[in-house]
Amino acid sequence: MCSSDLVSNDSFKIYPVNKIAQSKPGYRRVKLKYDLKVDSILGIEKLGKNSFKYVGYKASNFGVLYQISKRHTFKVPECAFAIPFHCYQQHIQGSESGLLISQFISGKGKIQSPDSLKRVLKKIRKAILSAPLDTVLLQSITHRVARSKWTRMRFRSSTNAEDAEGFSGAGLYASKTGVLNDSLKTFEKAIKDVWASLWSYEAYEEREYFNIDHRTVYMGILVHRSFPDEAVNGVAITKNLYRPGTNGFVVNAQLGNENVVKPKPGTVSDQFICFPNNADPIFQNKNTVDIITQSSLNGDKLVMTEKEIQNLANQLELIKRYFFDHFFMYHSYLDLGLDLEFKLEGKNRELYIKQVRIFND
Repeated sequence: MCSSDLVSNDSFKIYPVNKIAQSKPGYRRVKLKYDLKVDSILGIEKLGKNSFKYVGYKASNFGVLYQISKRHTFKVPECAFAIPFHCYQQHIQGSESGLLISQFISGKGKIQSPDSLKRVLKKIRKAILSAPLDTVLLQSITHRVARSKWTRMRFRSSTNAEDAEGFSGAGLYASKTGVLNDSLKTFEKAIKDVWASLWSYEAYEEREYFNIDHRTVYMGILVHRSFPDEAVNGVAITKNLYRPGTNGFVVNAQLGNENVVKPKPGTVSDQFICFPNNADPIFQNKNTVDIITQSSLNGDKLVMTEKEIQNLANQLELIKRYFFDHFFMYHSYLDLGLDLEFKLEGKNRELYIKQVRIFND
């Protein structure tokens, strides 16, 4: 399959969610844009707005974050690079999975039930996992990491059916940890696990619901060093979900690596609304926070200081302004929501932003 075989638009934005139906007659399949010509790993400095066509939205947005970070006071995770769609496609073509996927999508051998669908998808994933990884690709990744001071790496899904406007795909695909020269947590296993997750039952069904042409879906991988020493992790939405059309960013934060999206039963995270200094004269030169809940793991106290919260709010405003000016000027600025993941790391509690995507209400 060549990248010129299918032509589509750059984003989901021209396909409003309420106009995409599940496999109804008369509805055209949504064909996603992709490019298989880029055939080697790319340093994050080479990624930007249009890179989603060959490395996926997550890596593309990360490249934009990297460029913004150079002018401001937040960081992005170090030792970052992307594995393009081409590598996934080469792996598929060189294994039994390529034939299985082709037969499955073309409709040969009818799927009679959810259980039979799950069996077919499991067979595809197993074929992806059992095929050996290209040695040149593995050596290239190993050498790149070995030249850095990092050994523990995070391999994160980055598809063209994820982190897009109208279709976030949040939680559909895998992220895995690989450790340099480790016999169990190998880079090869992490990469193949992420690739195989493209064909999970949940991911397939979600794409099917949105009428996406599975022939045009590709998996890239964003790679960067992991965070074994995080003091705080959190997510932020750059719009006021409680008072639409007004200033304010909604933040959920928690100690360490405790999950703030799906916390353990009985665990409460911080949730608060914070305001950048330049949002309105009332907020200038003030640390203003509307507290909704406080961490049950921190004695019902906020896990971030007022200074840290204010810095986070100011950096979120800078990122939002950049994305508005370059991507989303057709939105109302106040109601433009970006969904970001952040961390405070180590004793110095340095602010890292590790992901940004459009927030889909």
